[in-house]
Amino acid sequence: MKFYSIKRLIVVILLFQIISCKRETPSQEKTTDPYIENLKNRFAEISVSSENIPISSSIQQPHRVKVLQNNGYLVVVDDANKSIMLLNKKGEVLSTVGREGRGPEEFLNITQLHVSDDGRIFLLDMLLFRITVYEFFNDELRYVDTFPYKNPPKHSLHSIYVTEKANYGVYNQTEGFQTPDNSFLLYRLDEDFNTEEQLLEIPGNKRQKVIYPEFTLYLPNIFLSNTLWDVDGDWFYYMMSYQSSINKYNLRTGEHKVLKYAKFPKRLNKRYYLSFMKERLDLNQDERQLSVLENSERLPLFSGLWVHENKIMLRIFYPAEENGMMIYIDQKSEEIKYIKAPHEFYPLAGHDNRIYGINFRIDDYYQLMFIDLHY
Repeated sequence: MKFYSIKRLIVVILLFQIISCKRETPSQEKTTDPYIENLKNRFAEISVSSENIPISSSIQQPHRVKVLQNNGYLVVVDDANKSIMLLNKKGEVLSTVGREGRGPEEFLNITQLHVSDDGRIFLLDMLLFRITVYEFFNDELRYVDTFPYKNPPKHSLHSIYVTEKANYGVYNQTEGFQTPDNSFLLYRLDEDFNTEEQLLEIPGNKRQKVIYPEFTLYLPNIFLSNTLWDVDGDWFYYMMSYQSSINKYNLRTGEHKVLKYAKFPKRLNKRYYLSFMKERLDLNQDERQLSVLENSERLPLFSGLWVHENKIMLRIFYPAEENGMMIYIDQKSEEIKYIKAPHEFYPLAGHDNRIYGINFRIDDYYQLMFIDLHY
């Protein structure tokens, strides 16, 4: 009897160990995002190499970057001191303009850096309500003009685009943060950047209802639906962060297309993802963001849209993995591939097979970097 009792005890212990191992599987899966694994199985990977651009110590906080297409030089906005710098391909600073202030060629908040087809540089300052223009001349940035603008009632200018045909602007239409209602309007602008004709209305960002003791506000939240847009040539692109379809509007003809190269499934919220995001973004210090994530059944698909020379790049919203991920769509061949990149890398400019952007690292240290695509 004792022999059989011992034997049964050994069997029970072995079964317990097997069950315990199986129970450990979910915790092991926390390092792998099933949604991202599905995308990797569907699409081929583009081999890439990345490198930080060695920049002068005078650039404290690179925040925006564009490429002068005729020579590959970079224009970089330093958010720390509100200056704009011209860099050559080696990262050497050739020219510096601007500073913080309210006077001529001074800035308070450069919210957009835009380079037109003819190489002029446009800087939008939403706090000063003006657009400042520079041009490239003899390896220097030279001041051209300043355009003060006045927002129409209940409008706020967010982006400007200058093409060969006309100027365009994207406005946020809202009565303020006391209401959840908002939308984005695309306008044709005149030469002085005043509204001339409304071309398009697109959905706004969904806002979180936040109740305070004396009032209620509706505030943006990264885990809610947000509107993404960009311009490439004559086409204005826009989409919602929870949807996989991309809208394409022709600025010249008014033609409207809906691109559905691939159907991305719904991205369901999981316990492992909550744990990942808490650690990644330190959400325990941000109760407002955390509360939305905890109560969301779904997650955003994308957190960025960038288009250059008919190539669409979609930044996947925080994969629960070591690396971030971007979807790369060639509109001509309709090929869809993916690229690995740092989680906080935002593509902002392109030249040849190189993508320039800012690695917005969580510790507030911003790094200018590029990614080379190897086909």
